[in-house]
Amino acid sequence: MADQPERSLHTASLIVGIATIIATAACSPLPGSSLDPVYLKSGTSPAPQATPPSAAPQRREAAGTGAAVWVGRYQDSRGSGDVTFSIVRGATTVSGTWKARTGGGGPITALADGSGHRLQLRMENTATECPATFEGWAEITDTTFTANYRGKDCEGPVSDGRLELRLR
Repeated sequence: MADQPERSLHTASLIVGIATIIATAACSPLPGSSLDPVYLKSGTSPAPQATPPSAAPQRREAAGTGAAVWVGRYQDSRGSGDVTFSIVRGATTVSGTWKARTGGGGPITALADGSGHRLQLRMENTATECPATFEGWAEITDTTFTANYRGKDCEGPVSDGRLELRLR
């Protein structure tokens, strides 16, 4: 029984130590919620920076996502059709999703070159009936998005791909 007070003291010290670690971990070292990775991961966007009205044209954005919606057509060795892109532009990146009117779609990622207008593009079709990966180069302006691409789908190579989109 002489062991009991020593064990209680050890347990109390351990509880205080754990509580201190938890309290310290709850304090984010980052200066604000817009840089907090948990905040960003939760699916919300940081507050947009104000831009002077004459500095940038207004863009229509998808409801609640902050993503610009682009509409147009694709044509490649498999055929042609209507396509919609919903993308977010960063300083050197573009990311979002695409959807063909007839089905198919998936994620879009792109990395800008030094000019910020030419992008190394990657699109994936995540449709289970015919998954695909397409890669190419895109040019983006304030009102147009054009790209040349090639890739491979469930039927084999896809070539001579062309996208022509405009901001909706």
